[in-house]
Amino acid sequence: MAKNSGTPGEARRSFHLGSRVRFLLGARHMEGVIIEDRGFIGVGGRRLWGIEVDMKPDYFARFELSEEDFKAAD
Repeated sequence: MAKNSGTPGEARRSFHLGSRVRFLLGARHMEGVIIEDRGFIGVGGRRLWGIEVDMKPDYFARFELSEEDFKAAD
């Protein structure tokens, strides 16, 4: 049996800074870019990410989401 030498979830990590992601905000699907890896500081050790969304024309919204709350953008 192989040893897991990293932090929880590190082996399955598929997101990184600059990744484009999609998430649901209310009833609206939003698309943004990961701008920060906050680490495993969420409830139950969940990994949190800082996401920035271009709200056009010159406004950017920033969200902090758990990895379970978004998926990779197509």
